Amino acid sequence: MEKVMSSLLVGLLFFMFLTPVSWAETQVENEDKNRSLLVATIIAPPFSMKSDEGTWYGISIDLWKIMAQRLGFEYSFKEYDLHGLLKAVENRDVDMGIAAISMTSEREKLMDFSHSYYQTGLGLVVRDIHEHSFLQVIKKLTSFKILFMISMLLMSAVLLAIVFWLLEKKTDNKYFNQGPGKGLGTAILWAIKLVISGSISVFDMKRFSSRALALILSFFGMTFIAGYTAIITSSLTVNELNSTISGPEDLPGFRVVVLADSAASEYLEYYHVKYTEVSSLSDGLNMVREKMADVVVHDKPILTFTLRSQGSKGLKVLPSTFGIEEYGIALPENSFLQEKVDQLILETIEEAEYKVILHRYLSDPT
Repeated sequence: MEKVMSSLLVGLLFFMFLTPVSWAETQVENEDKNRSLLVATIIAPPFSMKSDEGTWYGISIDLWKIMAQRLGFEYSFKEYDLHGLLKAVENRDVDMGIAAISMTSEREKLMDFSHSYYQTGLGLVVRDIHEHSFLQVIKKLTSFKILFMISMLLMSAVLLAIVFWLLEKKTDNKYFNQGPGKGLGTAILWAIKLVISGSISVFDMKRFSSRALALILSFFGMTFIAGYTAIITSSLTVNELNSTISGPEDLPGFRVVVLADSAASEYLEYYHVKYTEVSSLSDGLNMVREKMADVVVHDKPILTFTLRSQGSKGLKVLPSTFGIEEYGIALPENSFLQEKVDQLILETIEEAEYKVILHRYLSDPT
């Protein structure tokens, strides 16, 4: 009997201890569920966008609306830039952050993430060098650099003509034995041909000194002319970034722009690539358009959607993709929403409704 009473007493004490804790946890959860959630987001098409009326929509937003309805939560959105969103989640100023938010090891140290709901990679935007290519060639042909180099070649031809005319004018050489007017003019034409072809026929010369100089010029002329021609050709050739850049390892030497606090900046730091940070994607794209930068590195679906919806305006997205990224919902550490959000994400992304959302925003227009 004493053993029974002891067991009952222990059980009663345990129940009395456990009940306040369980009641407190339940009340906290009920209080959380009864209040309206504050959801941080940013402009990141096609994952999070805002209409002129202030309504939010996009892949991430539409996904959250489905989840919130099933969870039974009221919520409101608050707009930030990317840096502000991450800080707000870290400081618990909001209940979550949802947009095109890449899950990285550095961010994981400051906050928690849900399961991934979208996998993507980084992309590159460069100027579309094929746009108005004829006008670009004309512009380069008349540039100071090209005109200067052509002038130097012509001056070299004139100097060579004078030297060989002085050496050959008293011989029976048909190119140089005429008077200063006609003879020098013929010599200049001969020298221009020499500059263009890069070689000299030694047997055109009559005097030994002329032949010796011609032999020297023949030896070095082809290499010199080939190198000079290559310089002019490279100056005329528009810098086709898409043929030289396939990933971050090719970026050193180019002027790279990334969005501040983006996953792209962390990725490029790993490759020791110098870059300039901007506060918005539009600023970065305009820098490339205005030739203040060469390439923008950002999430490829966002770049593709932005250029498709706003018009390329002289830019294009390269086909290469690198740096696999996973998008998730950012949550404050130890959030009471963690488990519920994880479960619903796994359920929702397997359903046809989510596939319809992806098709709505990512399919090519017909």
